Amino acid sequence: MTTAYERSSSPFGDYAGDFHPTFELKGASAPALPTPQNSSPLLRSHALPDEVLALEDGLGEPHTVSPTTAGVLPPPPSSPRRVRRSSSPKLVTQAQTGPPAADPIVTAIRTLVGDRHQPILVGRGRQTTLDLTRNHREVSRRHATIRWCKADRFELEVIGRNGVKVDGQLYPAGATVPLHDGQLVDFVGVRFTFRHPVLVTPVKRRLSRAVIEASAPSAAPVPPTTTSTRELPCVTTPAPTMDSTPPPTSSTDSPSLDASPPPAAELLALVVEAIVFSAKRSHTVADIYHALVQQQQHGKTPQGATEARWRLAIQELLAATPCFGRVVRRSKDATNRTADDLWYYEADQDSDPTRRAAYGSVVRTARRCTLKDTQYYFKPVPKHKPLKKWIYVQGKPADQSSPTKRRRADKSSSPV
Repeated sequence: MTTAYERSSSPFGDYAGDFHPTFELKGASAPALPTPQNSSPLLRSHALPDEVLALEDGLGEPHTVSPTTAGVLPPPPSSPRRVRRSSSPKLVTQAQTGPPAADPIVTAIRTLVGDRHQPILVGRGRQTTLDLTRNHREVSRRHATIRWCKADRFELEVIGRNGVKVDGQLYPAGATVPLHDGQLVDFVGVRFTFRHPVLVTPVKRRLSRAVIEASAPSAAPVPPTTTSTRELPCVTTPAPTMDSTPPPTSSTDSPSLDASPPPAAELLALVVEAIVFSAKRSHTVADIYHALVQQQQHGKTPQGATEARWRLAIQELLAATPCFGRVVRRSKDATNRTADDLWYYEADQDSDPTRRAAYGSVVRTARRCTLKDTQYYFKPVPKHKPLKKWIYVQGKPADQSSPTKRRRADKSSSPV
């Protein structure tokens, strides 16, 4: 057996190391190589160990190409020529493997109720009004805002770059869309059914007026009047679920401080809540009254007789309820006025078992030192005459006035 070296042309150029050995057998013919049995023109999903799946240069369908030829052995897999030839863009095809890209997470449809008083910020994080959980990475931190505009309608302002779908139509970032009752809003897979808030106050007033007119006797029969649906806008909303956002509470749900004080049982619940969730342990009647004023989000601060009625009602309630402790104060403040008494809440003495169990572990008991009246003596601060910033003394030598002036005088008197 002899070995002959052949020099082949390469698209990468000729160099000294580009030789391929060819083996020849003397006295014997080259053995016949087996041919593939499968002659189907279709491309198989896998190749045999001695086959390569390839394409023609820009044309044709995939077919099976055998790297072996008669009398020439295939180059080894680690051959440099094989590596260079496989890097050619005409012969390398890359199939897409793995599952397709996952679709956005789609959740169940929930109910979103609008708010006429403050905007609703939809996104991810604690600073948002509606937090869409951290699992939805496609939702921006500030994705959209829903607010009640001056045109008597709700508007959706898209902020997130992935946009928002309203009834299946995608709106990009920066778009403003009017929202109507019953529309489907999709925040990149998190879907809500938008609902308008319920307006109860006008309906109640008209119904009460109708009952009064029906009960009052009349001399002549009054023909029945029909009321159109435009005058009484009554919107029915589905029952709220655990995942839905609760509708905003109107000012009629809690007693407004503009009116007379509520009954004793309702006022007791408000006073206990104001004391328990306050940072102070003991409160005066004025402190409790101001805490109730701050709880009214849309109410105005009452003045005059209304404030006096509320303070008197709170004073009588605190004195008549055994769950409130009292610290009698005889000390005087800086204006020589007797200080108000302090009140604190004792959960163990509360007659309501539900409130006692709820606030028993939350309320902070008053210390012994806070249950005593301490007298502080105030002494007025004497008034002093304003001090002059610079005092000039006539006839005083310059060298004795200040160190700075002495240095300046020495420099001026010294020869240059």
